[in-house]
Amino acid sequence: MKPVIIAVLIVVPFVLFIAAALVYQSQTGIDIVTGEKTGLAAKEVGQKQFESIYKNEPMQSNQDFDSHKCIGESKCISQKITEIIDGDTIYTANYKIRLSLVDTPEKNESGFYEAKLFTAQMCPVGSFVTIDQDDLQLFDQYDRLLANVFCNGKSLNSALLYNGHAEISTKYCSISEFSNYPWAQRFGCAITESSLIQTQSDCTLGWYITGYFLPIETDYTGETMGISVNGVKQNYLKDFVKVVKIEGWGRTNAGNYLGWYDDAFTISDTYLDFHANDLIVGTIAVDSSVIEQNSKLTIPTLPEPWNNIVFSASDVGPSIIGKHIDVFTGEGRSAEKETFRITSENNKVCMKR
Repeated sequence: MKPVIIAVLIVVPFVLFIAAALVYQSQTGIDIVTGEKTGLAAKEVGQKQFESIYKNEPMQSNQDFDSHKCIGESKCISQKITEIIDGDTIYTANYKIRLSLVDTPEKNESGFYEAKLFTAQMCPVGSFVTIDQDDLQLFDQYDRLLANVFCNGKSLNSALLYNGHAEISTKYCSISEFSNYPWAQRFGCAITESSLIQTQSDCTLGWYITGYFLPIETDYTGETMGISVNGVKQNYLKDFVKVVKIEGWGRTNAGNYLGWYDDAFTISDTYLDFHANDLIVGTIAVDSSVIEQNSKLTIPTLPEPWNNIVFSASDVGPSIIGKHIDVFTGEGRSAEKETFRITSENNKVCMKR
């Protein structure tokens, strides 16, 4: 038999098999080799279906996981719900998920059980949901993944608001990927953003901008060292401890937070700013003799998305003197990279009145 014919007989069936595998994977979301749900089907729902999802219209799906096309660069994953904690917090086998921008009543508050029941009915335990992680705030201070969660193609974040079971956390509007979504705009983000824009004034030049972040011990390797923490000797990775002394806080392998303050180490269940508030992206450390504490400001000369964030001056630092602002960028290696990206001189700072 001629070599060309032999090649055709070998290559053509192989190509057909690969094509069939890709079709199977895109339609089912299941990898033909590993059998795992890949989420690819959730990203290939078609333009018409996607537009319905974006407008928050329900979409029928006969798949064994939710269909939704995520927006952004962070996690887009399909997971089975294992537990409903409250109206705005759900658990899966792999993640603790907190709904981005949305607040439902806490336990012992009026409306708690109604909100929890609404979430349990819309996204029951055992059902699959799509988790669209917030690009601008990946996790909260309790290490819960922040996301817009979709159940059968419908946003749980949006549904809780429209049905009166939740409110918008307006303090996070300036640091959330979803703040421009219709449900966020309608229930609080538009009011917050527009009122701040209308009162913008007092822009000055010549500001030096740096960044600080929360190191995570699991990102480091090497030798350990013993340090005194609240009078008790504890062992941590040496390189991690060095960074904590520079940045102020760090998350340990045990899940709590090691702090460095007044030349001594302390331990806490969360990490805080100077006023003992939760330290979040959007917090800045300033010289209080130059910028009053709790002032709001923007820095339009920074790269995106930092140029659009309304910062809150609620932290201080011994090295922050004069026209110097230190911006908290978040947790881990990606946040560390952002500190280098935003460090710059002669920036414009605009105070909010």
